[in-house]
Amino acid sequence: MAQELGNPEKMKLALGDVFQWESIREEAKTATIIFQASNVPYHEMATKSLLIAGSVMKAAEANSHKFVFVDGVYVYGPNSGYAVEDTYNRKPNSKKGKIRIEMEKLIFSSRWKQRKPLIVRLPDYYGPTSKNSYLNPTLEGLAFGKPSLFIGDTTVKREYIYLPDAAKMIVKVAFKNSSYKRNWKHSKNSILHWP
Repeated sequence: MAQELGNPEKMKLALGDVFQWESIREEAKTATIIFQASNVPYHEMATKSLLIAGSVMKAAEANSHKFVFVDGVYVYGPNSGYAVEDTYNRKPNSKKGKIRIEMEKLIFSSRWKQRKPLIVRLPDYYGPTSKNSYLNPTLEGLAFGKPSLFIGDTTVKREYIYLPDAAKMIVKVAFKNSSYKRNWKHSKNSILHWP
């Protein structure tokens, strides 16, 4: 992305520990927006997801930064095959979805006095950096002219987003002050909607 943007002088890459808020605060002290897109393996979600959210929020609070949390649509739970609209109720039936609801509560908690958070929710994704995507085995087979594998019922409609496009949409929303203190979700009919 840095190359695609012409290697802007203001873009800085830094290495820190997402579980140590001081590390984030130090590396992000000159930033105006913190984008939280890191995650943990499924078997660690119950014990570490809230730690990540709390750590990044504490760093954002300390630096009075805007904060963008990139998440999935697990909070919506199952549906009967119709498109998830902006007003779709969040009723997770999975452990991951319930953890994500708890993270949302933490992120939007009134304990953060300087907070300026927003959450962007994306559907399943694919792209060059998404080796764990459900769609990755399908696309690799097609790209190399080999037998392809698809995980799931092929009669169920699904929505996918290409990660580089998602990144551009997220940045576009993040640069609008009116976007903050809200949840946004990707929609096939527009860039992002606020439910």
